[in-house]
Amino acid sequence: MKRNISRLRALLFIFSVLLLVLALPLGYSADRAFTLAANTQDPVTAATDSAALSPIAPSDLSVRLAGLNLVQANKKVTSTDGTSSQANATEATRLDGVRLLEQATFGPTTDLISHVAQIGLRKFLHEQEGAAKTDYPILEFWPQTRPATCTGNCQRDNYSNYLLQQHFFLNALNGQDQLRQRLAFALSEILVVSASDVPLPSWMRGYQQLLYSSALGNFRQLLYDVTLNPTMGRFLDMLNNRCQTRTPPDANVCRNGLTSQPNENYAREILQLFSIGTFVLNQDGTRVLDQSGNPIPTYDQATIEEFARVFTGWVLAPALPAPAESGATTVPNYRDAMVVHKDSQGREDYHDRGPKTLLHGFQLPGGQSTEQELNSAIDNIADHPNVAPFISKQLIQRLVTSNPSPAYVQRIANVFVANRTSPTQLLQVARAILLDAEARGSAKDPISDPNYGKLREPALFITNILRAFNASSDGILNSLSVGGSAIGSADMGEDLFNAPSVFNFFPPTARVPGENAVGPEFAIFSSLTSLRRANFINRVILSTIPAAPPNRPSGTSIDLALWDPLAADPDQLLDALNLLLLHGAMSAEMRATIKTAVTSVPASDPRLRVRTAIYLIATSSQYQVQR
Repeated sequence: MKRNISRLRALLFIFSVLLLVLALPLGYSADRAFTLAANTQDPVTAATDSAALSPIAPSDLSVRLAGLNLVQANKKVTSTDGTSSQANATEATRLDGVRLLEQATFGPTTDLISHVAQIGLRKFLHEQEGAAKTDYPILEFWPQTRPATCTGNCQRDNYSNYLLQQHFFLNALNGQDQLRQRLAFALSEILVVSASDVPLPSWMRGYQQLLYSSALGNFRQLLYDVTLNPTMGRFLDMLNNRCQTRTPPDANVCRNGLTSQPNENYAREILQLFSIGTFVLNQDGTRVLDQSGNPIPTYDQATIEEFARVFTGWVLAPALPAPAESGATTVPNYRDAMVVHKDSQGREDYHDRGPKTLLHGFQLPGGQSTEQELNSAIDNIADHPNVAPFISKQLIQRLVTSNPSPAYVQRIANVFVANRTSPTQLLQVARAILLDAEARGSAKDPISDPNYGKLREPALFITNILRAFNASSDGILNSLSVGGSAIGSADMGEDLFNAPSVFNFFPPTARVPGENAVGPEFAIFSSLTSLRRANFINRVILSTIPAAPPNRPSGTSIDLALWDPLAADPDQLLDALNLLLLHGAMSAEMRATIKTAVTSVPASDPRLRVRTAIYLIATSSQYQVQR
């Protein structure tokens, strides 16, 4: 991905961010950040300041704040017997394996790199299909209003997403089923619910567990299960949605309705965001145009109103027993799927039983049961030609690149359609995404493909660094403040399970500011969040995230012991880090600058050399934009 804005605008942008970065050694930050030069510096901080952030080292600008253009050093074939050529091919395969791990996991590890090099990409993905799962923790269902007696850990665990967020990060760092987790995370950013209207973690847990369990399954089945999940029902108002009483009343259509029309929220979002989008698409994801060159809407307001009538009649399943210590007797059932509401005589009385017209003029004749109509409506949506390119493109964006070519989208959409009845449809789609020619290769040429890649969103940015260096963590990485500096995922703009709206933290169509390129994650990238990213790296690489009981029981630290022996030879150190962090794609200019910084650290301090190299790589644009 490369900036396509004017040279002047690019320079102004870089200069404005440089001012913020150069403020760090002076102790300034809009975020009260943990800076590289505090009032009392330790040797690590002082040396890194002078080596990495000196205002008289202009080449450092290219390392930390350069545009997204990467310069790939070419490997040359020097022998005539094919030995060097074969070695280069083997090395390219290994580098491609690292890229696959960036795309399919929460970050490469040295062990996984070796494992993939031994067994190959396809076999690794096959292993992931059967990898052991680690479900979200079972949470008790407490009353929606917190009892006065529930304080401290009780309040934290039962009235915040603390345990769910902790589990997410622990599983991302240590779990075996990395591909399932990445797909579940991707689906959570498409089929969005949010703690903004789902206040209890026990209510959120069932929904996230559904996505996790179904991540390798069938999309149509997932869409049906999501529709009946009480968390989604609450978030988008399908829960307790009732038919509109006819004038004059007609019990054959609406037995026990309201004077108002059914709520349209879920009907609108399942079409707009969860399945087909707003405009008719070709199978390559491009818009179909009419004779006047205008895009063709997939549905209109009348269609939304018809689907809203379908999505009536569902209520919570029977209440659950409340915890004895809560003082309540029962609590709402956000554990089980919603059920059809019936009157005292067993008749469905909230559902609109009248005839309806859905997508492509499909007719529901009326008089059918609530469940029959729901199944027909989900089939009507899932069978729409838009679903394959609409969902396929977003999954590509979440795993590989923000700007896939139309041909890439079409190849994946074809796999989506071919497996539409398969119980492992999403797994087959993921395999196709990851093994596609556009995803593979040891590196992508920034000249021929300048918009390729994706900004690492906060959760992935955090886990990639920690997994790379064998971190030990308590998983408290979402809301995190250390030394007055906010450095967690939420602080970088991604508060897990608490997106600001149904449009996620960033919509899939968001563009990189000032560029002719899509870059969804850039919607939450700002001068402030960029500093918080750097402060996170500074803290975990140059220091540690200390324990702070009870909410941060053991903290987070990385293990650099294996890297110290490499520090005596800066080239060897950079070769190893280039493989682990950049799949061998570090530009020659960046490498030269970092080598200078590393060499300036005395060889008698190998740990500082290692930390300096990692810090400069991890805070560079070449690392933060996954290519």
